[in-house]
Amino acid sequence: IVDIPSAVAVKEHMHRQFAEYQNTGDASLLSLVVCGAGFTSIEYLGELTQQMPKLIKEYNLPADKVQLTCIEAMPTLLPMFTERLSNYGIQKLKDRGVRFLVGTPIKELTADTVVYQENEELKTIQAKTIVWTTGVKGSSVVGASGFEERRGRVMVESDLTEPGYPEIFIIGDCSAVMDPVSNR
Repeated sequence: IVDIPSAVAVKEHMHRQFAEYQNTGDASLLSLVVCGAGFTSIEYLGELTQQMPKLIKEYNLPADKVQLTCIEAMPTLLPMFTERLSNYGIQKLKDRGVRFLVGTPIKELTADTVVYQENEELKTIQAKTIVWTTGVKGSSVVGASGFEERRGRVMVESDLTEPGYPEIFIIGDCSAVMDPVSNR
């Protein structure tokens, strides 16, 4: 989800799937998989879990059949936060019904299937709504402009300025702030 039109398209798609469930009873219509667990994914899942009770009521869905799954290849979630804060946020989403598959690389996607690797075994999830949020990085304009990058981001000062240039602010996916305590 990179802009308002794509967010609206995902929302409309999800609503069509929920409406179609009444006609078919196909459980994969109630399965939503979010691929990746960065900021975008976690914020999206937070919003979904807030809206889900209303949507369940609106479409008369069986709440126990709605499945929200987040798959992340990295071994930890929200590593840019302290462990305590990260665990708090993730636990809130788990309490709202999100299932997390962590340290689980995605091997293949089709229109309605996610194939992932758990340990040495390939497994699948059937889902009519799959949202890809991995690989978010800053704009290539940043590196092309001569800023020193690390993994597509400029390491900025705590006030979000470019080191050595207090008049230049870099924010969003283009920037990273190092926490002096955790060194993350």
